[in-house]
Amino acid sequence: KRRPSRFRSLTSILTKQSLDASSSEEGSDVSLKKREKRRNKIAAKLQAAYNGILFTTYANKKNKLILATEKGDLHEIMLLLDIGKESINILRYTTSGQKRTALMVACILGHSEVVEYLLTRPDIDINVCDDEAWTALHFACFHKHIKIVEILLNDSDIGESLNHKESHGKTPLQCITTDDEAGQKVSSMVKKELADRKMRFKGLEFI
Repeated sequence: KRRPSRFRSLTSILTKQSLDASSSEEGSDVSLKKREKRRNKIAAKLQAAYNGILFTTYANKKNKLILATEKGDLHEIMLLLDIGKESINILRYTTSGQKRTALMVACILGHSEVVEYLLTRPDIDINVCDDEAWTALHFACFHKHIKIVEILLNDSDIGESLNHKESHGKTPLQCITTDDEAGQKVSSMVKKELADRKMRFKGLEFI
């Protein structure tokens, strides 16, 4: 197998440095021990560089569950979760290079059937946040996917996400732009859910 180009480039640079150093020392009284130490140091640098490239390569490998979710392939998603034992709540790299859970990806791309299925999984965590503190509800609201927002709001565990603020201090409701019909509809749905929950909470206070 061919080594990554960056590794070959670094190899040539460090090898040249080694040769230059050796040439400059020809005729001088430099011990073999000192030369061996230099060779070992260069070899260590090469190995560290190569390991770093391999790590980057594997870290950026696209996860099968994320790829299946991006395609909206429900059958493949079921196989991966039931047979492949893929972890459903882990943030993984998407094709665009962002770290998302499968649920977040489905909410972004509007795959409502996938969202419905994922929420039936006993191990799903609907309130997981990405690196910017966005939840699945934030993404669904931002992209104005009416059906998906409705599905999420009907989940009994969505309460934590409703008032959760992302890294810039915005709740899902505040991520909605109401410049079109879809945005107005989604905004109305979230406001209604917030009001209903507030009423239910007040009702419990008087029990």
